[in-house]
Amino acid sequence: MNTKLYSVENTSFLVSMENSLTSIDRQVLNTLYLPIIDNNALDCYNALASLVNTNSFESDILLHNNFLTKFHFDPKLFVESRIKLEAVGLLKVYFKDNVYLYELLLPLSAKEFFNNEELSTIFNYNVENIEATKIYKNLMNRKLDSKKFSNITKSFDEVFELSDEFNHSIDSITPKNNGIVIKNEDFDMQQFLLLIEVSGLVNSSVLKDYEFIDAVTRYSFLFNLNVEEMKNATLLSLKGNDCDINQLKLQAKHIFDEKKLHVTFKPIKHITTSNDKAINLYNTLSPTKLVESVFKTALTSSEILMIDELLIETELPLGVINVCLFYVLKNKDGEIPSKNYFLKILNTWKRSGVTTTLKALEYINNKNKNNSKKEFIPKTKKTKELPEWYNEYKENNNKSLNDNESSELSEDITSFFKPSK
Repeated sequence: MNTKLYSVENTSFLVSMENSLTSIDRQVLNTLYLPIIDNNALDCYNALASLVNTNSFESDILLHNNFLTKFHFDPKLFVESRIKLEAVGLLKVYFKDNVYLYELLLPLSAKEFFNNEELSTIFNYNVENIEATKIYKNLMNRKLDSKKFSNITKSFDEVFELSDEFNHSIDSITPKNNGIVIKNEDFDMQQFLLLIEVSGLVNSSVLKDYEFIDAVTRYSFLFNLNVEEMKNATLLSLKGNDCDINQLKLQAKHIFDEKKLHVTFKPIKHITTSNDKAINLYNTLSPTKLVESVFKTALTSSEILMIDELLIETELPLGVINVCLFYVLKNKDGEIPSKNYFLKILNTWKRSGVTTTLKALEYINNKNKNNSKKEFIPKTKKTKELPEWYNEYKENNNKSLNDNESSELSEDITSFFKPSK
């Protein structure tokens, strides 16, 4: 269990880094990260980096008190700055036996930063449009385009030949993620992995497989399944001692259907401004919860799989998909059209540069846009019938989510959604 420890009194620490900061890294820190984390947090990052030995990329064990005195940091200010660095993916913190390990992470490249929805959104909030555009052009514009040249780079096997005596195997590779990690906080992954391990039916290497972990996180979120249900889905999807990811998706869908959607929806509480709150809800709510909260109906398992396919095929973030889903349902009186219908809208949005939740909301709210809702949303002649189990579902669900809470969540979601008349 990870416990957040904020006190640094009478404790020691050491710092590690994978590599030294380059001049480009420092430029990104000073122009892109600084408006988000402020000068104190950047000073904290630079101070910790200065302690790292360039040969071993580790520091000696130091006392916090000596560090704070040397760099003139107030203890409380240091902790606040450290937490900001953690939040933006520049620092990981570990703790054992009264000793902290600070793992400094290199900043994202400018391209990765602007493709990161969380960081780019906050950056645009904190920097005036003209200045933000200027910074973007300075960092992203390139005079030379490699695509205009012929690629004559030699491949590895054209230069090196391995002898038959050399046999090197890699059991598993986990992709490195130096950005912001969005967790399905309602799902206890550690408990899930423990239950799978004690079952004795699954190969231990599967529990460390990134694709498997990602699939469990994805389908527990989309189908709103708990740990026990995902465990059952996993065991039913085994081929020998290995898990078939496609079968896992089908089993999760089957369990979802068997439940008749008798799930508990709890509104998410956030202490933010109204616009930030709406955007955060679009970014974090599963499509199932969004539709249930606002439209008082529920997605079918096939519709959820369609949304999963949209996420994969369009490579757009969840927030944009949720905005599109909400937009279409509002204009089609609750009817869910085909996947191609959604693809037409989403691809149009992508061509218009709509790749973040904020941009999606601004796009559909702009009355001066030529692409009005009439172009995308034809009038419907009939309303989709509710599933025959819906009345029972609604009755059970109302026991756990009272009208005030449901209304509050619905209001939060719609607060920044005002399509043109």
